[in-house]
Amino acid sequence: MEMHFHPLVSRSGLWLEQRSKPALTLLTILILVLIGTGDYYTGVEYSFLLFYFIPVALGSWFVSRRTGYFAALSAAIVWTSVDYFGRVSLTFWLATWNIIIQFILFIVFAYAISKIKEMMSEYRRVNIELQQALAEVKRLSGFLIVCSWCKRIRDEHGQWHQMEVYIAEHSEADFSHGICPDCAKKRFDKNVS
Repeated sequence: MEMHFHPLVSRSGLWLEQRSKPALTLLTILILVLIGTGDYYTGVEYSFLLFYFIPVALGSWFVSRRTGYFAALSAAIVWTSVDYFGRVSLTFWLATWNIIIQFILFIVFAYAISKIKEMMSEYRRVNIELQQALAEVKRLSGFLIVCSWCKRIRDEHGQWHQMEVYIAEHSEADFSHGICPDCAKKRFDKNVS
């Protein structure tokens, strides 16, 4: 089952996947700075919590789990710094507590995003292998009724066909004839006597 996204999301994801990891890391930091700046200037009335997840997701999905962890730590520091410097009532210990809690929140999110990416990559790999294996499976399956005497095969319509013709029509197998050692011995021993 292939997942389909809105065309804009698909194009954005494709564009991001084509960028180098250093460029994406820099983009992650730039987005984090923009979010922190916006959070600082809007004041306490507006919550920017959701926006801090964007650089964490970007780093975790498109770069690496380690970059996601770096973005998680950076997001926690930026968010707490904005709270500390923008809202004077925050003490040093409360700011430290906030950094720890926010870091745990963001690091769990970064881990989950990178794990989902790994699982999707594994799913795609297994799906490709499965499609290749299915392509190799022949069309011929189920029970075949074979005449015990002449070895012809009866089809679903009750018609009898020569085994080689039937199998060639219902599979990708080709035939070449030979003679096994037992039959050769029986056949040629009879002619000699």
